Amino acid sequence: MPLTSRVRCILLFLLATSLAAQERTFDFIGEARFPTGFQFDGVEMGGLSGISYDARQDIYFAISDDRGQKAPARFYTLKIALADGSLRTGDVSILDMTTLINRRGNPYANDTIDTEGIAFFDQHALFISSEGGSQPRFKPFIRKFSTDGAFETSLKLPKKFIPTRHRDRGVRNNRGFEALGITPNRRFLF
Repeated sequence: MPLTSRVRCILLFLLATSLAAQERTFDFIGEARFPTGFQFDGVEMGGLSGISYDARQDIYFAISDDRGQKAPARFYTLKIALADGSLRTGDVSILDMTTLINRRGNPYANDTIDTEGIAFFDQHALFISSEGGSQPRFKPFIRKFSTDGAFETSLKLPKKFIPTRHRDRGVRNNRGFEALGITPNRRFLF
């Protein structure tokens, strides 16, 4: 094993040991619900799958995962009131709804995208994952979009995730990419 690998293993072990030594507790502070059929700007919200936080602006981005059936693929910009240490219905305000625009400059066609994860990158960009499906027309992806919804770039995925016509490889339907997270220094996307 190369020295650098051993050092990384030791550091990971020490990190795991130090985290295990600290008791972590999490408190449930509540929940906020939107009723079934809730609409914002005349569009039914659909399910929200992923959420990411912009600390600088104190806003959240939440991705809708209805496969574009209720409206074109979109994300919401939210304000969440947590100052009192609790979360209740009414503490979440929708500031905006943003349609995702593909590389051709159009909204994604219905049932060609299944957005699940969203990760705030900086004040100008977000990473978004689409779970994809088992058919070649419905490929999974991880793409960078501007905060106004415009396509910027697509991360290259290993071939094993890309479905083929014969279904001999690729993600399974509704079993592809889900949550995204990004490190605070923006060096790593998970």
